[in-house]
Amino acid sequence: MSHTNIKLYGTNWCSDCKRSKKFLGEQRVHYEFINIEEDNEGQDFVQKLQNGGLTIPTIVFEDGSILIEPSNAELAAKLGTTEAALKMTVSRLRHRYSELLRAEIAQTVTGPEEVEEELRALFAALSG
Repeated sequence: MSHTNIKLYGTNWCSDCKRSKKFLGEQRVHYEFINIEEDNEGQDFVQKLQNGGLTIPTIVFEDGSILIEPSNAELAAKLGTTEAALKMTVSRLRHRYSELLRAEIAQTVTGPEEVEEELRALFAALSG
């Protein structure tokens, strides 16, 4: 699923913006993020769309339609699928990534019993 010409207007601190960006990213939907705190033209555009309002995220799709502060279910519907189907896709991707990571680690250790130990060490290193 790869849409183009989608623009997400928001800020880096907005939790709904983060959720929408995560959702689109998990679905491999390409979009342009416009930070309205750094882009005056972007901020002006959002205010014009909303008659002076600044509700974010504001997402403009390639067909010209707009969603303002959408839920994941609303985004899924706009993308032509259901939230449940998208959750299943994400679950499958995570499972596949887990398999690939384990296979890669298995090539670096002397036996299969060491894979879990290496995974724990990796996660510990990544978590700081």
